[in-house]
Amino acid sequence: MNTDPTPRYPIGDVADRTGVNPVTLRAWQRRFGLLNPGRTAKGHRLYSELDIERIRQILGWLEKGVAISQVKALLDEPHAAPAGDPWRELQQALTRATVTLNRERLYRELDQLTALYPFELAADKALRPWIAALQPQLQPRPDGDLLLAWAHQQLELYLAGRTLRAQQQLPGEAALLLLLRGTPLEDALTACALSLGGERFSQLTLSSLDGCQLLPAQRVLCSLPARLHGGERRVLERIRQRGASLTAVGPLAAVYRDDPLFKEADHG
Repeated sequence: MNTDPTPRYPIGDVADRTGVNPVTLRAWQRRFGLLNPGRTAKGHRLYSELDIERIRQILGWLEKGVAISQVKALLDEPHAAPAGDPWRELQQALTRATVTLNRERLYRELDQLTALYPFELAADKALRPWIAALQPQLQPRPDGDLLLAWAHQQLELYLAGRTLRAQQQLPGEAALLLLLRGTPLEDALTACALSLGGERFSQLTLSSLDGCQLLPAQRVLCSLPARLHGGERRVLERIRQRGASLTAVGPLAAVYRDDPLFKEADHG
């Protein structure tokens, strides 16, 4: 453990090292007093190795299901018992907005969720479980199918908006994001996670890779199903032979961790 208290790292570097985006780091400081970074002469935040270790401790508590509002006390007294199930409470808040078809309320809840928690953690602990639980919850209702469709569409629209805003602010050359045979929601979650993680891309959603062997040499991010068809693998091999760099991304990136076809696997 490195406990050097010297402030030296700007917020972007800390976001890259910890996976916590700058908006969330600022919220943890302003709203909950979890961090106290130094400042440059111009007022920009500078974080130390000690701050980075504290961020990792915060993430550890969040992974255990502790609400962000309870983390400060647990950092001071790690043997104290956390109260409640914040992920379940967040899911219930999303459901309450859904059953009243209240888009503004739903978006406010989503804004708060994605501001206070790292996006991938929020997706794994709140968004995916919420959508999965909605169908059995709403099935007995005569308007259940309508409400479920509304929830899916609004969540996908929200994620698309977050992705677009993030993409407009990102510098550098864009990669190509190939989304192959995914569901609309998983594709939206993947694109949003990559965008908030600082990845600039143009997006291509496909049911097959027909014609992709003619893509120009570029950096290609591949969100793939659990198993590739033989023809799909051959197309990807041809893309790489043309000089492209292939990276597996998305929820199933771990499946391709040791696959020589890919440069690396990113669980974005």
